[in-house]
Amino acid sequence: MASRLPSVNAVCWGVGVLGTLLLSLLPAIRQSMHTWHIGRATSRPGHTYFFSIGDFGVVECEKAYKAGDDGRHGGIGNDKCQGKEQIDVAEAMAHFAAGLRPAFVLSLGDNFYDRGVKSLDDAQFRTSFEDVYARHALADVKWKITLGDHDHRGN
Repeated sequence: MASRLPSVNAVCWGVGVLGTLLLSLLPAIRQSMHTWHIGRATSRPGHTYFFSIGDFGVVECEKAYKAGDDGRHGGIGNDKCQGKEQIDVAEAMAHFAAGLRPAFVLSLGDNFYDRGVKSLDDAQFRTSFEDVYARHALADVKWKITLGDHDHRGN
């Protein structure tokens, strides 16, 4: 049985489609060549890095909710607070901080759910911030903190 070769038109069409796809991917390929080092947590000379994070202070919120201190009744707990997720993010930040050596972390607010802190001595500073983010290379990075609506509700 003789095999039939594709027509010249079909070959040209296929090459044209393939070429168009490759040309459309060039900007993405070029961009990834400039940022590959970030995914590998490798800093580049002459570059300054920083991290930003917001809506993060949920460790104590989760504990409070489980203990019955529900935000709907004046407490700080909320059923949507997931402390493990906050810790997972902190671990990833520590991993990237080791290689990228960020100049600072910019906190974008809502640092303490669900109702903020009550005073400068509030335990949440330790349980939802220091205990979570003072790990490995992240422990030495300075933070620039802004406040959100959840941060001032308790005070």
